[in-house]
Amino acid sequence: SDPEGNSVNIERVSDLRDDRSFVMSAIAEERASREKAMQELRLEVLHRFEVLERRLQLDHRDGGAFQQPGDQGAKIGGPQVPEDPNSSLPSIGAVLLGTQNHSEHAKCNGVGVLEIKGDPPFVPSTERCATEMSAPQKGLESKLSSSPDGEESVTAEHLDRGDLYSISESVWDAALFMGLPCVGWLPSLGLTLAFGINMCLQASFCYLVFEYMLDSPVDDETLNGLLHFRLSAGHDISYADRTAQQSMISQVCERSKKAHLSGLQLQFVDDLLEFQDGGPLLSVMAQIVWLMTVLGDLQQTVHFLLAILAVKGGPTRIVCDSICESGVVTSRLISLSPLRRGLAIAIIVVPRIFFALLLGFIGVRYLTVTVTMEDLILNSMALAFVLDLDEMIFSVFMAQRFHTLVHNLEPIQVVQTRLSGRFLDLSGVGCIIRGLVLAGLVLLISEDLLVPMFGRIKLAEQIICSGNQDFVIASSPATGMIHAAASRVVEEWTYAEKVVLQLTGLEIEQEYNWDVPSELVEISRSSYVQAVMPVEVGNKSLSESPFSARAFFEVEKLSIASTSQAAGPLLCLDLSAGQSRSASLDLLRANIKFLNHPNLTDIDGSCLEEEVVFSDEGVGQDNCCSGLGDFCSLKDAIFIRSMCPLTCGCTSVYPKAAFYTSTDFGCPSTCSTLRAASLQYHYLRNESMGCVDIADELFTLPPRRDWFARYLSGLYEYVNEPSFRDILTGRFEYGVQMNVFPSLCTLRTVGNSSVCEGNATTLELAAQHTASGALLKSIAQGRWEIMPGIPHPRNLTGCQMLASFEFTLIFGIDVCSTGSYTSLRHICPLSCLCSSGMSECPIDCSVDAVDAHLTSLGRP
Repeated sequence: SDPEGNSVNIERVSDLRDDRSFVMSAIAEERASREKAMQELRLEVLHRFEVLERRLQLDHRDGGAFQQPGDQGAKIGGPQVPEDPNSSLPSIGAVLLGTQNHSEHAKCNGVGVLEIKGDPPFVPSTERCATEMSAPQKGLESKLSSSPDGEESVTAEHLDRGDLYSISESVWDAALFMGLPCVGWLPSLGLTLAFGINMCLQASFCYLVFEYMLDSPVDDETLNGLLHFRLSAGHDISYADRTAQQSMISQVCERSKKAHLSGLQLQFVDDLLEFQDGGPLLSVMAQIVWLMTVLGDLQQTVHFLLAILAVKGGPTRIVCDSICESGVVTSRLISLSPLRRGLAIAIIVVPRIFFALLLGFIGVRYLTVTVTMEDLILNSMALAFVLDLDEMIFSVFMAQRFHTLVHNLEPIQVVQTRLSGRFLDLSGVGCIIRGLVLAGLVLLISEDLLVPMFGRIKLAEQIICSGNQDFVIASSPATGMIHAAASRVVEEWTYAEKVVLQLTGLEIEQEYNWDVPSELVEISRSSYVQAVMPVEVGNKSLSESPFSARAFFEVEKLSIASTSQAAGPLLCLDLSAGQSRSASLDLLRANIKFLNHPNLTDIDGSCLEEEVVFSDEGVGQDNCCSGLGDFCSLKDAIFIRSMCPLTCGCTSVYPKAAFYTSTDFGCPSTCSTLRAASLQYHYLRNESMGCVDIADELFTLPPRRDWFARYLSGLYEYVNEPSFRDILTGRFEYGVQMNVFPSLCTLRTVGNSSVCEGNATTLELAAQHTASGALLKSIAQGRWEIMPGIPHPRNLTGCQMLASFEFTLIFGIDVCSTGSYTSLRHICPLSCLCSSGMSECPIDCSVDAVDAHLTSLGRP
């Protein structure tokens, strides 16, 4: 007892030699409001501890051992510590050795902790009881005595014994103190509600994620949908960029931000392609971080379990370990009742482990199905947020009593077992084991979840973007057959985009690290207008001109107009379709690049400085178009015929456009009127060209030779489709059945009639000969045969062969009709059955002349 007669209660005091620093820290935390005498008393106790320790060391070195007679089992090496006669306290040595009747005030409990009755104002809270000195203690003491300065070094045994668990400020840990009298029933009720809210929130999150958010973004339905998109809308001409003539799928796979449709697919492909670059590594890293977070929470839960198991049994008791009167309460958990310990395991440890494992499993699956890098980082943070809900709920909803209790509660010393101490928490072996467990989980997740997911992402990318992207399709309304055509590989900035940029008046600058082409900067600053402007605009800019309903509807009509409707109002002059001659040349040069003909080169802009050349007929031809005449007869050269109609001969009798001298293929309608007048003038000037067919030999002589070769070449390009050969086979088979091509069949007598049976090999050769263009080439050279060595079935040549129904059957077109293409009426008026008033026919053709011609052929 102290000088005032209070009983002294010292728990778990042992091995004072090992814990002198702890004693000093415990003494330093004693009540600050004690008077000066109590401070001197604590210093005297410290002095006595030091004297006792040094005498124990001397005694051990001398080999002696002291035991007070009549002691009840306390054995401490070294001589008895004498009491200081000036001290008001009994000798510490007497208290420890039993000379002051310590059997009444102190006794050792079953775990080697000295218990001294009374309320000690100065004795530290935890010290080992100095019971019989065991062999390990003697070894430790020998190490202590061997230190040159008498101070003890930290060893592994010290660290093992110093494992402490601090009660965290969370709903889980705080639930251990639910219902204690010191916190009151109302805060305990609030803790109960918070505990339930925490469990409900975590359970709800797990359910929602598991039920609605674990669907794979590249499941079978998605892959099938992408394949449907690729095979239908992706190449459909209806969804193509008609301005750039580029398929939708090509825009999607280029990750073009100008795609006017398929925004969902564009975003999906953009995310997939971006995720394939760094996504796999980031996904593995996110899984590792999440697994470490879950394992850390599980380790903390196990640590909590070991801590509450280490607390001695008995009524649940929390005592003050510092000056309670000052308001600064430092408390210690002395004991736990079996009921509270069992409830803590049942409602804290087990649910916490369950939710940690459940969240770990769901979190792994959730991160696996995340296929965007931004979402992967955000989802990882969201999972950690859910795992920390208990701490957030505690900080917001808990009463201050719980905050004070948990914050000021001293750590609980954890009893280390061989398993928990050496393999789970402290030793290097435990770190290796946890690392191997983590590595094994990452490998398992990668093999079972990540690798299949990355494979499906790659498969989705292949479905969308592999193979040929640059083609479009359309379904024939008549037959339902699919027609396909190649689309353009568009340059970065199209002509249309450049024209619109000039109209917008945007101020574009190469600043803020924007690598914009200098050409666009120049266009944005230029006042040079390339778009065709309404007449009422005049010299004003489009922004300054008033609204015109007529001009608006003209532009609207062009958006849905056919080639014939769009070419109709154009002037029959070279380079007159644009706002200016230079603007027309710019468009012509841009279209030449898209035509991509091997012999078609760019036009030198210096031609604009040259004068317009006038032909003999007084018609002006622009020198900028002079090099394009040889390409006017191409089917796709519509823009050349519309921009350079005079050069292409849209008004000539024998035009360079040849088969395509019509408004349907770009020649302005005004040129067609002029050509009709030119034909009549030509008939009048050349009386020999009356209503008669030209002789066969004239087809291969100037000026008709080159024109006729171009005409037949254009005809072949017009009819030549991917299925042209198969179509020809069917036509020849039909002609054989109708006995139209007797030279291609074998006659067989059936009853009283002869049947023409076609030879499959012969029909195939005829179809191949025609589909390759050899038939038309031989006709252009003056050989009037349907196959080598096989003449026309009726031995017709020249105009009569070209106008025959056999020729029409083979190629599917009538060269004597007008409309979409140029007819042969002006050189074969009799064979085409011309009469007065028919377009492109000589004016002197009459019904009598046609009848006379038919009579000469033996036809009625």
